[in-house]
Amino acid sequence: MNDPSVTSRVAAAFSAAFGARPTHAARAPGRVNLIGDHTDYNMGFVLPMAIDRDCVALARARTDGVVRVLAVDLRKQVEWRAADDPALVRRRLLEVDQRWATY
Repeated sequence: MNDPSVTSRVAAAFSAAFGARPTHAARAPGRVNLIGDHTDYNMGFVLPMAIDRDCVALARARTDGVVRVLAVDLRKQVEWRAADDPALVRRRLLEVDQRWATY
């Protein structure tokens, strides 16, 4: 569902958390595969179907090398340095139960 109020709510949370408005936005509609999870790339039958969920992502470039991620629906935030080893960042996030940020 492309609900403008969701994007507005996320934009307001972004501005409040990071002190600036986002400069980039993306939205991905939700879907489920009724059949065909791994058959699509094996020339099999698939039946994907849109659902009434979506993912909204907003972003703004930084100059200090820090990546900060906010999950509005979870009310959680994490950060790491962009130069950090991705495997170590993932391990650290899993250790502090921030699994959502590994996606």
